Amino acid sequence: MQDKERIKIFITDDDKNIRDLMVCVLGGHYECQTAESGEECLATIEDFGPDLVILDVCMGGIDGYETCRQIKKNKKTSNVPVLFASAKSGADDQLKAYQSGGDGYIVKPIDPKKILTVVEDRLKIRKEYRRLELEAHEAMQNALEAMTNSSELGRIIQFVDGLNAVEDLKILGNMVLDDFHKFGLICSIQIRTSDGVLNMGNGCADGSFEAQLLSRVKDQGRYVNLGQRTFVNYSHISILIKNMPVEDPLAVERIRDHLSFIANAASNRVRSIDLANGLKSRKDESLNQAVILARGDLEQISGESRLITDKVSKMLAQMRDEMEDYLFSLGLSDEQEEAIMQVFDKSVDDLTQFNQKYQMVDDRFSQIMHRFSKLAVEESKMEKMGS
Repeated sequence: MQDKERIKIFITDDDKNIRDLMVCVLGGHYECQTAESGEECLATIEDFGPDLVILDVCMGGIDGYETCRQIKKNKKTSNVPVLFASAKSGADDQLKAYQSGGDGYIVKPIDPKKILTVVEDRLKIRKEYRRLELEAHEAMQNALEAMTNSSELGRIIQFVDGLNAVEDLKILGNMVLDDFHKFGLICSIQIRTSDGVLNMGNGCADGSFEAQLLSRVKDQGRYVNLGQRTFVNYSHISILIKNMPVEDPLAVERIRDHLSFIANAASNRVRSIDLANGLKSRKDESLNQAVILARGDLEQISGESRLITDKVSKMLAQMRDEMEDYLFSLGLSDEQEEAIMQVFDKSVDDLTQFNQKYQMVDDRFSQIMHRFSKLAVEESKMEKMGS
């Protein structure tokens, strides 16, 4: 990007108050020039040589859409990004702005802080776009030559083989963008799964103008052609090509054939990854439910086990006391009482040993419950890390 002092912003709006506000906000950072109509804009834009145009939609005479189309038709201004400013915020209005060649959309009333941020972001994107254009021009020439022979088929096969090993959606998106770049194409991409949407590429952050457009045109057919800008739509992927060589119909046809194959393969891989993640999620959910149910059963069994062991201990103590009282009432000799008590004590010892074994089982249940609790904590940590 140029130094801010040298960056030029051309503002066109038929409302003087809005022109003055924009100059007030942007003038401290950039060199600004204004026009009050589309006609004035078109008459003076070449001499000013702006780096960015801000254009009102509704004006007397030539409206903003037609003004933008004329700017894009002029070879000297065709690469200048245009931001539309309008009180109309509907999806159709924004799509119409993009169809006419616009690069962004600012909704009125003007927010000074927001417009400064939008302009800075668009200038950064333009700088990156220029770099990509230089690389893309050379890459496109090489790609078109390669398409005339069988080596291109080998590249596509290699791409698909590599794609089948990918499990991460961001890696997949970068692979597609890199491969398209080898054809000399500057692109943005949207990947859609049951978990959400991933937007990637130059100027295509989440919530951006391009990301919104990708979402809107995904169901409007395989190809949506807007001059150099072409949308390619598949079930799980939409791709926006920003520099289709429309001046060469044969090149466009060859590029479409190859890129359709790549986009289709990528969409199928996204579907496979999405299905695999869905199965894993359901499996993990089933496991968690099983752990929860098992913990509940073990807690219930352990509680009943403690009640039984306590009850048996009390019963044995009570039985011995009652036996001593009963023997005393019989008037037996000491030898007879001792013989009977020995038999009774042996039975009590047997029951006590059984009760101790039952307590050991209860201890094992407690250990298992502890492991389940630890597992549940670890699963919770893993879910937080994954999210």
